[in-house]
Amino acid sequence: MGIVWIVAIAVVAVLAGNPATWHESPEIDAVQAVYQDGVPHTDRQGHRLTTYDPERSFFPIGIYHGVAGQFRGRTYDMNLMGAAGFNTVHTWEGQPLESALAAATASGLQLVYHNPKDDEVLRWRDDPGLLAWYLDEDPSIRDWDPEWERRFEIFQSRKAALHAMDPGRSVLALDGPFIDPPRRDRWLAWNAAGDISAHWNYPIRHSGPSALTGRRGIPESVVTAVRLNNAKKPLWLVIQAFGSDHLGWRMPKPEEFRAMVYAGIVHGATGIFYFSLDSFATRDGQVVGVAPWTEETYGPSPDYDGDGRYPLVVSPETVTQSRALWQAIAGLNREIAELAPALLSPTARLEYSVHVNRDGTPVRTLLKRRGDELVLIAVNVERAPVELEIRFGDAAALPSLRGGSPGRMPADSRLLRDRLEGLDARVYHLQLRRP
Repeated sequence: MGIVWIVAIAVVAVLAGNPATWHESPEIDAVQAVYQDGVPHTDRQGHRLTTYDPERSFFPIGIYHGVAGQFRGRTYDMNLMGAAGFNTVHTWEGQPLESALAAATASGLQLVYHNPKDDEVLRWRDDPGLLAWYLDEDPSIRDWDPEWERRFEIFQSRKAALHAMDPGRSVLALDGPFIDPPRRDRWLAWNAAGDISAHWNYPIRHSGPSALTGRRGIPESVVTAVRLNNAKKPLWLVIQAFGSDHLGWRMPKPEEFRAMVYAGIVHGATGIFYFSLDSFATRDGQVVGVAPWTEETYGPSPDYDGDGRYPLVVSPETVTQSRALWQAIAGLNREIAELAPALLSPTARLEYSVHVNRDGTPVRTLLKRRGDELVLIAVNVERAPVELEIRFGDAAALPSLRGGSPGRMPADSRLLRDRLEGLDARVYHLQLRRP
């Protein structure tokens, strides 16, 4: 999100409390079978792929508003992002493409760049550090933009121009989670328009729902985007890594954050971005992000969003929460990077069923297969704990738990048992064996 996110996010805070009822929520099963015929994703230069290639396939793990160099009397080091397991960065718009790309490349990060100029595209289009061009943002929530069809035409025209100058590289817009009326029609149009479908979803609020699922839940928005594009386009999900008392959002706890990420992956995300890195830029928008250097205040800075407010100052407790979440994210990033070959491989066609000790479908699962190795992800998208049983069907091969996996699975059994706490995510590593 660029500078305008600071205005848009305040509108989002109001819209998030909209009590309207929506009756078109997609039905979502416990067993997710998306991408059984191949996973849409890209290489490191944004070229589309469907079949996993160990030399080319890329699962972006990105951070928003990356900052490098001297700003407001402070040195920001992008190497710390690479050290925390990020492989992609969207940089704050106050940095030109040349310096942003140089800093990202030096830190081993691919760059997603916002609103490039023609001369920038022509000069840097062959640089291997560029992942994608990012154009419009939050188009579905713009109540002040009644002629959105005209805005949509401009996006399509600009996308075509970028393709002509830089063939093959992906171009995208970033939208919000507003899949319900009255914004549904424009949401469907925008989320089908890019080479990559991308949206954010921030469910952790001070007075928010008790689950990740719901009218605009992470499962619902991701599944809607996947189905909209017939499971043929990469899907990037932006996850909440910030808090803002002013706007009603609460900093996620590490376990909530992990559940959000895996809920996105289970339902079809093929790239994960986190909003946002903490710096003077986020504080200008009354938001505290995550960083290893988070401070109570970064002092005065230009009023980039033009709201007349002094940059946000936070408590020592919030500083501790921000830094702790950064550390948790670093561990999760490494976990996702290790899983990436499986996540970008086809979903297994092995028969299994999910059973819990409560009504509904609080647990969602995804089973990936690479050779005889299986990765099973299970996420409890609600806050109440559940007792979980996964029963494997009469297949030609039996799965067995590998060392280090959670859960219990007796030898020669087709039954995996575990307990998932509220908003809990588990990753089980299994091995196929002959009966």
